[in-house]
Amino acid sequence: MRGYVFTGKVELTRRSLIASLLAAVVASPAFAAPSWRYARPVTITADDIEWFRRARALWIDCEAGAPAIIPQGMDEDAYWNAFENPASDALQRMERVICAFFLHASFSPGRYTLSQPVKGLSSFEVTANHVRLLQTTSWRSSSIDCKRPYGDFTHFEIDMARALGLPITEGAEGYAEIGPENESKMVALHERMLFVLQCYVEHAAMEPGDWFIPFDGWEGIIHPRCVPVSDQKIKIYESAMAAIALRGIVESDYDLVVPKLKASSDLFSL
Repeated sequence: MRGYVFTGKVELTRRSLIASLLAAVVASPAFAAPSWRYARPVTITADDIEWFRRARALWIDCEAGAPAIIPQGMDEDAYWNAFENPASDALQRMERVICAFFLHASFSPGRYTLSQPVKGLSSFEVTANHVRLLQTTSWRSSSIDCKRPYGDFTHFEIDMARALGLPITEGAEGYAEIGPENESKMVALHERMLFVLQCYVEHAAMEPGDWFIPFDGWEGIIHPRCVPVSDQKIKIYESAMAAIALRGIVESDYDLVVPKLKASSDLFSL
């Protein structure tokens, strides 16, 4: 049996072939569609939306603490236990609906009446700052990330201040600071996001229809836009994910994590 040695010239030819295929995939994103769970628009019915309206915002007491969206009829334990069963109807439905809302629903400041009172409040005034913070929240499935609720900074109050345009200084030890008064304000504002999220669940404007959602559902980092995403952003995302699908032929899933997160982040960014 004759052995074969791959020369640099052969490797160059292989790379050229991959480059050509990549160009074809980017030009036609549908080529990569079969590799994703939600490669086509999903149908969100009026019943789906009404089901989502009956969900509730519940505070999760971990790390910095943060609210999550829990379906009606389920307590916190039952919902998180559902993640042990990937075929859970409630889990799959929540993923489809929440991804559609986060990309296509609109949500504005105003006073909202709550059909499900939260901590005794049956109405709540959502401000522009509340909406801006909601747009910068980091999510893990249907919960705001308890560890880093507003970005990558472990000191979440700094992330909040940055999102709201508050002055950030550097302390004597080189750490970012916003001062004790603003620290207290950010903590209080963070706790009020429980009410903001309940207002969003009950009142964010969304119509039934066939809606585009991320190809891998809520596995990417997503942010509630509060304004509908543009067709142009969707096309850019489709092209990026098609390129990632092709790269997967020769690269490991681990190598593709960062590109996937960037594609998702770009899709949800304002």
